[in-house]
Amino acid sequence: MDFWVLLGAPGLAADPWAALPRAWRRRYGVRRVPAVPMHSLALAAAALGVPAAALAAARLPEWAPQAQLWIATPYRAQLRAYPTARAHATPQTLAPAEREDIAQVLGPLMEPLDLMPVDLGGTLAIAADRVWDVEPPDFSHLRSEGLPNRPPAGRDARTWLRLHTEMEMALRARGLADGIWLWGGARLPCRVPTIRAWTNDPELGSLADARNARVAFVDLSLAQSLWPPRRPPRHILIAGAGEALEMDRRPLPWPRRPRPGTPHWPARLRALLVAA
Repeated sequence: MDFWVLLGAPGLAADPWAALPRAWRRRYGVRRVPAVPMHSLALAAAALGVPAAALAAARLPEWAPQAQLWIATPYRAQLRAYPTARAHATPQTLAPAEREDIAQVLGPLMEPLDLMPVDLGGTLAIAADRVWDVEPPDFSHLRSEGLPNRPPAGRDARTWLRLHTEMEMALRARGLADGIWLWGGARLPCRVPTIRAWTNDPELGSLADARNARVAFVDLSLAQSLWPPRRPPRHILIAGAGEALEMDRRPLPWPRRPRPGTPHWPARLRALLVAA
């Protein structure tokens, strides 16, 4: 792999080298860059400059509504007291039977709104027969900043919030999840190139081709054992809550202290993700 992306790394400000093996630390120069989406699918979509649901559009069945598509991410909520008391969301890994149960629970709630849950094999999506005027934050915001405490923009925001409340109550009553977040809406039809990536994130993994992949996304909250690889990669992007570091392997080390710099990850990821 040429490029490894590590998401959910703790303590970057205190120890930017904590995620690297000790033997690698002299091989990399480090650059502090603005925060990046702390969610694999959201980060891949940001690198390509498209809505997250556009990456799933090719897998939508013909019988589903075809006006708009949304990503539906089930989550577990955890209350954190720092820096403010907010509930933060962690994506929930689901077995096929669990995704089917969630789709059956959500179906009756969505049918009056002409929405339909669709299981895309690792990713839950919501298909709509009209374009909704609402702009919810992507799931990475819920993970790094916490659940929003104000309604999103758009004329359909009130209906959108009511639907989320009903879905949360239904899923908690069944013990399936603490909630589910609809985000990354894309108008249909849309064309997005096939992407190649290896990842332990089930949402991105179900939409990307891992054959001959040159970029790896590792969510450290799902499995830390996947990192590090045997050989040091050429580029590393480490993202934590509100902070990110780029590391480049160099013949000679850069200054050991992280310094601000121009982010290179969007162009690099875009070039490596798009299948030839």
